[in-house]
Amino acid sequence: MKNTKEILIPVISLLIICVAGTVLMAFTDGITKDRIAENAVIEERENQKTVMPDAENFSEEPLDISFGDTVYTYKTAFGKSGDIMGYVFKTWAKGYSGSIIVMTGVLTDGTVSGVNILQITETPGLGMNAKNENFLKQYFGLSGKINMSAGGIKPENSIDILTGATITSKAVTDAVNTALELFGQIERGQK
Repeated sequence: MKNTKEILIPVISLLIICVAGTVLMAFTDGITKDRIAENAVIEERENQKTVMPDAENFSEEPLDISFGDTVYTYKTAFGKSGDIMGYVFKTWAKGYSGSIIVMTGVLTDGTVSGVNILQITETPGLGMNAKNENFLKQYFGLSGKINMSAGGIKPENSIDILTGATITSKAVTDAVNTALELFGQIERGQK
């Protein structure tokens, strides 16, 4: 049978290591928390500029807007003279491997000014191609309800789906269509 000293020394040592580790993690979190928040603001601004490149600035706080049972957020984009250029929406839809979060810029005339994928976990080489500029730029200038086309003659106001990634293409299109619907809600509310 072990004596008390042989049992207590490892237990106390482990306790000291755990407490020291916790204190160091809390200290590190305190130091990096502000930097992480600053980086998130910078990344958000870059994403907004990607989908609304001609905007001079954006409203500070996001506003909530509902579509069905879901609440989305948006910011207002302003031009150089301070006039409203459009809106930047953050929407999402269910893809093949999970939710795809999309930022969409919509000009005041109701056309898409840009689309950026914020979060995606689709199949590499197939659904992940939704992040490619060639796919995303298909949405630019479209308005109303956007449809999808599977090659051949592309109907008006539609995008070509990604080969082998129909579900992903539909999810991105659904997210963009949601942004366009939200824009319509804002416009109807302002008239």
